[in-house]
Amino acid sequence: MKLCMFLSLLLGQCMLSAQSALFDQRITEGSNVTIHCENEGRVTWSKRADGKREIILKAPSEEDPVQSKPGPEPRYSLLNNLSLVIKEAWVSDSGIYFCNVTPVVNLTVTALNALFDQRITEGSNVTIQCENEGRVTWSKRVDGKREIILKAPSEEEPVQSKPGPEPRYSLLTNLSLVIKEAWVSDSGIYFCNVTPVVNLTVTALNGGVSGVEQVLFVSLAALFLFLTTIV
Repeated sequence: MKLCMFLSLLLGQCMLSAQSALFDQRITEGSNVTIHCENEGRVTWSKRADGKREIILKAPSEEDPVQSKPGPEPRYSLLNNLSLVIKEAWVSDSGIYFCNVTPVVNLTVTALNALFDQRITEGSNVTIQCENEGRVTWSKRVDGKREIILKAPSEEEPVQSKPGPEPRYSLLTNLSLVIKEAWVSDSGIYFCNVTPVVNLTVTALNGGVSGVEQVLFVSLAALFLFLTTIV
């Protein structure tokens, strides 16, 4: 009995020690962060958020780091000592980071507020401007998730990088973002590089009735009116 109690206390102490190795870190959206951990020249970095865990980067050796996160994320990289570097952190980077099997940090990325609020009607065109140095990455955040829309490594060669090219998005020569015939789903906070420049709200026409539905309603109304005049 005493042996069981001793083993239980020892196990509890080990669990407390393991939990104490995990520390909390809070940074602001757009900041850079480096996460360290002890390793023997091999490392697999992973992140757990909302109960799900995914591999971010792994390096079989210091000389040959391999990126293994689905859909390569250039904001993640490794130092020579295999520490994890996250550049221009997004809110969605929040989570518990594991070096191999050890949880080393619980990272919280706090959201930045947009500089301006803008409200437009569905179907309108809008231009979003920001200061830049000839290079820009436009992204949008909705419900804590952020996605890249367009990026231009230079003014001469703009590159569209949103999965599934969206022809309604384009760039002016000064790299301002143009959205043509805005949809309700275009609502969100738009970032020029790391700066949240506008919180865009696209309001639906007629309380959520789309343009196609309006045409249908008008056509049916006209048909009904025509039939009543005949009768």
